[in-house]
Amino acid sequence: MTNALIPPDRKRCQAEKPNGATAFSLGGVPKLIRCTEKPVVIAYENEPYNGKKQGSMSLCQKCSEVFVKQMGSCYATFEPIAKKKKRKSSAPAGSRAGRS
Repeated sequence: MTNALIPPDRKRCQAEKPNGATAFSLGGVPKLIRCTEKPVVIAYENEPYNGKKQGSMSLCQKCSEVFVKQMGSCYATFEPIAKKKKRKSSAPAGSRAGRS
């Protein structure tokens, strides 16, 4: 068995939230579901948990606020996720580069 950590997902927040069901819901089973929002930051643990590997995860704005509220502002360092710039074509507009 490996203890490798899951790398941060730059396309979807990695926080898990309650699904809203309770033990008294009809047919509902209380469990956690993964957030579906687009992440804006990656949280890096300042200290490894229980002396194990140091973790990181991507978080959307709302989940990062909940994270800080629950864990405190000193638990992790947050780095914004850089937005990719669109590549510009080197061929001038309207040209047919590569055609003879």
